[in-house]
Amino acid sequence: WLPYSTKAVPEFDKLINKYNNTGKLVNGYSINCIKINGESEARMQKEFEYKYLKDSNHKKEIDAYPTIYLVKDAEVYEFEAQPRFDVFEDFIRQVAYGYGS
Repeated sequence: WLPYSTKAVPEFDKLINKYNNTGKLVNGYSINCIKINGESEARMQKEFEYKYLKDSNHKKEIDAYPTIYLVKDAEVYEFEAQPRFDVFEDFIRQVAYGYGS
């Protein structure tokens, strides 16, 4: 595992524990965090890519792990920052409230 992956997993798990199935909302949006292991869950990864990454303007495949996306109203945002819980939360708030759009 790369150092980024080793750091990201426990931080992402904190998001799962805080938001999944808790009813907590961010600007009216329910947050549901999903982890897909691209090596052992290749079919699930391909389904995600087809559903969210393969429209006419956005043709991308996940080729590095971890790769983190946030989907809001069918718009896809890629997380490209330090894998820390507080940074993940900032990213969620920025997308939910439309900052930087």
